[in-house]
Amino acid sequence: MTISSDELRKMAAKRLASRMVRDHMGVQNVPDPPAMEQEDGELTVCLVHGRQTARKVLSLALERGLESPVHRYGSCEDALRYVNSYNVFVVYNNFGKRMNGAQGVARIRGLKPEALIIGVTSVPDFRHKFRAAGASDTVLLSGNEVGELIKKIEKSRVGGDSASKGR
Repeated sequence: MTISSDELRKMAAKRLASRMVRDHMGVQNVPDPPAMEQEDGELTVCLVHGRQTARKVLSLALERGLESPVHRYGSCEDALRYVNSYNVFVVYNNFGKRMNGAQGVARIRGLKPEALIIGVTSVPDFRHKFRAAGASDTVLLSGNEVGELIKKIEKSRVGGDSASKGR
């Protein structure tokens, strides 16, 4: 059985269309419900990552390590709707055509100046963009970024209000 190139193009377009619908209209960008009102000293963490599977795995690992709930969002725009519900933000940098991580950090810093904001990137030069946007700290992807994130968040928790000191 031979398939013509025209049929192959149609099949590829169908697969691409179904993937786009699944990724952009499906479960991927549905935000978690907003966090409950935080008590004094209670840690509330917001994770912003563009990839659904990585976002889920990272949030579960951070929840275990921090023993605090971690709410996850697929874009900075989604997280900004609930910015007042959190005191710690972990923001990754690449979201495709949407607002990038540094832009999201700048908006979060403007709305919540006392928050601890940690930018995570795989590009060493992007760390400077996170810092310029107002990130309290940055983490370079290394395979152990979860451990680094937990250390930085715990250090902030013990050190009191060190969120603004890192700027």
